[in-house]
Amino acid sequence: MDWKTEKVKKEKEATITNLMAEAKELRKSKKLEGAIGKYEKVLELDADMVDAKEGIREVKTEIKQIEEKQSYIDNVVLYDLQ
Repeated sequence: MDWKTEKVKKEKEATITNLMAEAKELRKSKKLEGAIGKYEKVLELDADMVDAKEGIREVKTEIKQIEEKQSYIDNVVLYDLQ
């Protein structure tokens, strides 16, 4: 392998590491759509990245759970509060 190929490989790995860290931070702050976007960018660079695929699956599950909770809240009726 020549040094240019090695340099490109290291830059790609660094970019993937940064994107994964950004996705993790977005998940912590509940910016789930942004996290999915970061995971998708990782998959554009490395389509076989298991952590990114798993991250997307987990975030989609979180979104679904939030939507289910939100739909339940719409059915809650408060009355006779003092």
